[in-house]
Amino acid sequence: MFVLIAALVATAVLAAIGSIVLVSRDGYGRVAERKHVRMY
Repeated sequence: MFVLIAALVATAVLAAIGSIVLVSRDGYGRVAERKHVRMY
């Protein structure tokens, strides 16, 4: 049971970190990603 809770917590932490990274990169990063997608 503890392993399941630990897995859920780890997933939540990773999701939070990912969202923070996306927000911090929102300005320049999002534009660069769109340009890369258009290139390919």
